[in-house]
Amino acid sequence: MILKHYDLPGVLDHMYSDDEWAVGWHGLKEKLTCVSPDLRRQWKDRDDRMHGQDYMTDVEFERDILLSILQSIKRPVVNFIELGAGWGRMSIAVAGTIRNQIVKTVPRSFRVTAVEAELTHLKWLNEHMLVNSIPVTAYYGAVSDCSGYGHFYSPAQPDLSYGQALLEMTPVARILQLRRKLSRVPLFTIDSIRAEEHIDLVHMDVQGAEVKAILGARESIKGGKIDYFIVGVHSNRLGVELRDLLSNYYECLIDIDRDSESRLPKLLPVIVDDGVQVWRRRGYD
Repeated sequence: MILKHYDLPGVLDHMYSDDEWAVGWHGLKEKLTCVSPDLRRQWKDRDDRMHGQDYMTDVEFERDILLSILQSIKRPVVNFIELGAGWGRMSIAVAGTIRNQIVKTVPRSFRVTAVEAELTHLKWLNEHMLVNSIPVTAYYGAVSDCSGYGHFYSPAQPDLSYGQALLEMTPVARILQLRRKLSRVPLFTIDSIRAEEHIDLVHMDVQGAEVKAILGARESIKGGKIDYFIVGVHSNRLGVELRDLLSNYYECLIDIDRDSESRLPKLLPVIVDDGVQVWRRRGYD
């Protein structure tokens, strides 16, 4: 993968419309009511501030990573998994990029699998896939190191919060459960998702469950079945654990700590909230 910057419309420009649906940089539709007006204003203020200081935004940086990976893939069909998918933002980006050839790619088709444990977000995800004619295998639940059930925190306003997470059953979690803010959800492993298939790319935004998710991919990793991971890293401690788990099997292409600034060659500087790690399977050709 050669990481480079792509001169495209702003990732979130279409989100500032007053319409219910708008066409994004990838040529597909996104439902704007998935994000509250207050949150959209926060995003716009942040983007304007970053651009005013000649920084790229973290979502622009993520798009550059995604497009660079898609251009490196030489298989005709991209097999993509989005974990902690929300409304399916990255799945839409993969589908739109390939279908509309936003950048030139060898793949001309895709398979999308998404996992999401917040019911309203999952409903929006399926709506996006239907409106954009994207075939999807969507799972209600979360990923972990084993199958079963877990407790998932869901705030009251799905359009305002995208930081939902699995919680251990602590006293605080029990209070949330009594207040009906904690749901019992199915747990899946990466090994159990598309188990017999080769996966080109896994995108992971699982709010602190990153290490457990990777532990649940042991067999796929050992078998060389997953080529790339893009991981949102939610603490620097988790970043260290991920390096220990993956470095024998993967080359770390990007490793940026949470709440830090990065200046990579050929890119504008970026300040990230969540950490970012990008891993490529050793021996990948």
